[in-house]
Amino acid sequence: MPVRLTKSVALSILLLAGTARAAEDVPPRTLTATPTSAEADLLQAEGRRLQAQVTRDMTALADGVADEAIYTHANGHVQTKAEYIASILNGRFQFKSVATEGRFARVTGALGMTHGTQRLVVGDMHLADTYLAVYVRRAGRWQLLAWQSAPMPQSEERRGEPGPAAAHALAAQPQ
Repeated sequence: MPVRLTKSVALSILLLAGTARAAEDVPPRTLTATPTSAEADLLQAEGRRLQAQVTRDMTALADGVADEAIYTHANGHVQTKAEYIASILNGRFQFKSVATEGRFARVTGALGMTHGTQRLVVGDMHLADTYLAVYVRRAGRWQLLAWQSAPMPQSEERRGEPGPAAAHALAAQPQ
């Protein structure tokens, strides 16, 4: 599994690097910079996709995730688009709430990336993760291309509540 994980992260970096080279001298920006209109649009699209997990809006999920997407959970479990959507539809992952903070986006051409933290309730598990996501803009909309999350160092689990390890155990169970 680590090899597949490495490939998905490497692919995302190569895609962003290739697009950045194609763009004319993209200046660096600080994390506190006001989002451009393209970055704001990407953050809104991501917000809709995250909320679609909670509402189980399969149309929004299907439209918001690229067919070739790679979704890597914080435990390293990797899913394709079809597997990711099926796990929500069949109730394996019952998202009850998703709250994000510290999100920011960067857009270069038709590719964008987001980073942030999320606190979510999946079933009876309380999770706290940080994530990096890569998006591609196709047919006028942003689609998730790659997702990688990791447990936050100070998760609920360390305060004696269920945390990421419980979710990671669930994700590792056979379907």
